[in-house]
Amino acid sequence: MKRLSARQTKTLAVLLEADNAPQAAEIANVPLTTLRRWLRDAGFRAELDRLRGDVLARTVERLAGLGAAAVSTLERNLQAESAMVQVASAKTVLAFAFKGHEALQVERKLAEIEALLQGKEPPCRLRAV
Repeated sequence: MKRLSARQTKTLAVLLEADNAPQAAEIANVPLTTLRRWLRDAGFRAELDRLRGDVLARTVERLAGLGAAAVSTLERNLQAESAMVQVASAKTVLAFAFKGHEALQVERKLAEIEALLQGKEPPCRLRAV
């Protein structure tokens, strides 16, 4: 894969922040036709996808760090004076509890399938009573 030019690298950084290609082209001082040509280039596109993946990974890490505070807020709101706030918080807690349960079930089933594909004994499952 050929190396990207300094101009392309600068444009990649702009693309991560811009709302759309025309805006990115204007900010990066690159003709829109050039930017569109670069976006069709596999190497340029691969680097853009890699950078977007890095941004997304950092965002997820930040969100995970906020999880405990969000749960504390929901717990506090379950005791709020307003019945509407209590109900909204309860609905949120229940919705995420169900989603979490579903995710754990999928994870367990995937572990079982992987074990079977590798010729191993599936992990021991504890059944809920």
